[in-house]
Amino acid sequence: DFKDFNGQINKQKGEDFNQEVAELIASLPATAVKSCVKKIGKLRVPGDIDVLFVVRDTRTIYVVECKNFEMARTPYELNAELTKFFEGTEQRRSALDKHLARVSWVKEKLVEVLAVFEVCDIAGWKVVDLIVTSAELMTPFIRVCPTRVVSYAQLCEEGLPAE
Repeated sequence: DFKDFNGQINKQKGEDFNQEVAELIASLPATAVKSCVKKIGKLRVPGDIDVLFVVRDTRTIYVVECKNFEMARTPYELNAELTKFFEGTEQRRSALDKHLARVSWVKEKLVEVLAVFEVCDIAGWKVVDLIVTSAELMTPFIRVCPTRVVSYAQLCEEGLPAE
């Protein structure tokens, strides 16, 4: 039916956006990038990490959640999407909460995660979480958000945000 078809289109647009972000980050110097990460070695990631990358020069590993908001056209749709992303409901955790859980998991499994990037010495490495959106959002300016949120355009113009 139409709802299923629309869902498939939105899912594909989300996957395309994830890939676009991964390709942009891969073009930056001194980065090694993995996208759509579901497993680290034999370990299953809780959910999946949209983009995971390391910057060797700064000994930083980034856990990136990509969010395509282009389909939300009306204020009502955007509000519903933001509520789902930042707040969640009693029945379902927010995408932000799930992202932060994956960031904690990466911190706990740092040795295994860095091994995927052929890094053996974990001393001095830090984990940074980041959300990249398809459009600039007002929400992070209106309410406290524990994660840095940047738009794709900002990432193109400014590069990686300061840690």
